[in-house]
Amino acid sequence: MVKVAITQKWQNQWQMSGAKLRLIKYDVKPWPDKTKNRKHQVLINRLRLGHTNLTHSYLLNHTEEPMFDLCGTKLSVQHLFTDCPKYVVQRNNFDFPPGFHSIIGRNFNIPNILNFLKCIDIITKL
Repeated sequence: MVKVAITQKWQNQWQMSGAKLRLIKYDVKPWPDKTKNRKHQVLINRLRLGHTNLTHSYLLNHTEEPMFDLCGTKLSVQHLFTDCPKYVVQRNNFDFPPGFHSIIGRNFNIPNILNFLKCIDIITKL
């Protein structure tokens, strides 16, 4: 009974949160563990949070915020997976579902994500 009440309170706080992760994680339930590979777990979590070396290293290096070269949009994980015109063909080849939540959320396809990142030669930069 107490556990249910605490979980409900936590869920209510989460729903009011402005956290970026809330855009793809609607509830406080644990993520399904689809891989035992620690490196892959870390990568998926960084992608979900939108905080990768590629997108945020400028803060540590005191340089300008990176932009996508083709479209001039701020470099972000979501833009990479959903909108960037540079990677339309590759995204279509991997048959991603519409919406960032569907790609990287609870029912994500880790081999698809990893292969896409390898295909666009960006996986080692994350």
